[in-house]
Amino acid sequence: MQEYTEEQFLEKYNSLPQELKTAMSSVESSDIIQAISKKFGLQIDQMGELASETGFVLLGFTKPEDYIRNLKDRLQIEPQKAKEIALEINSQIFSKVKETLKRMHGIGGEEKKEIE
Repeated sequence: MQEYTEEQFLEKYNSLPQELKTAMSSVESSDIIQAISKKFGLQIDQMGELASETGFVLLGFTKPEDYIRNLKDRLQIEPQKAKEIALEINSQIFSKVKETLKRMHGIGGEEKKEIE
């Protein structure tokens, strides 16, 4: 797992669009992570790892395509459980900031060409 300094976190956080800052620091996101952790029977330390890895995606440190694998490794859970947790996080947190995340991570970067 990659280690980041406090300065790296602050630099990334300060450069985020407001929408992502809100998603990272909202009580709602925290409540969602707690509820998902409870639903899947995660321990307190695993809940912390889930919150951290979710924050890494929002900050741009983790690419979305690495999220499930990172959850599996960090939470030390089966791949299917990691996928199910990721789907819940996606539908309840990431989907609310989907377009901003896509721009930040360079997903779907081709612009539509206008028909003349």
